[in-house]
Amino acid sequence: MTKYSKLSQKQPGFTTLIFSMIILFAATMMTITVAQTSIYEQRIAGNNYRSSEAFFRADAGLEYTIKWLSITTPAWQSSLNNTEVLQLNPVMPELSPYNISIRLQRNLLYPEIIYIQSIATHDDDPNWSTQAQQIVEIKNNKAIKLAGTWRDF
Repeated sequence: MTKYSKLSQKQPGFTTLIFSMIILFAATMMTITVAQTSIYEQRIAGNNYRSSEAFFRADAGLEYTIKWLSITTPAWQSSLNNTEVLQLNPVMPELSPYNISIRLQRNLLYPEIIYIQSIATHDDDPNWSTQAQQIVEIKNNKAIKLAGTWRDF
C-alpha cells in the first residue's frame, strides 16, 4: 500500500476534503473567468457608446455647417492648388463634452461645390474622435447635400 492510501484509511474525511478542494478550485476559476469576461464586455460597451456619441456629434457638426452655409456667405481663405479653405470651431454647448472642428474646402473652378469635414473630439481624451464628411452644392443660397457623398470614419 502507498502512503496516501494508508492516510485515507486512517482519515475517513480525507477523500471528501480533496474532492471539495477540487470543486472549490474549479468554482473559483470559473468565477474569475466570468468576472474578467464581464469587465471586458463593459469596456467594449463603453467604447461603443463613446464611439457612437462622437459620431453623432460629428454628424451634428455637418448639419450645423449645412444650415450655416444656407444663411451665411463664408469668408474664404485662399490656399494652394486653386482651392479655398475655411476653418470653423463653433461653440455648441449642447454637444458637450465634445469639441467640434469643421473644415470647408472648395475648388475655385467649381466654387458652388463645397467639401465639409466635421471632426468631434472628446474633451477628456483627444484619442476619442471621429469625423464625418459631406459634399454639398450651393444653389440659390441653399446648401444641398449631394447624394452618395456622406462618409464617416
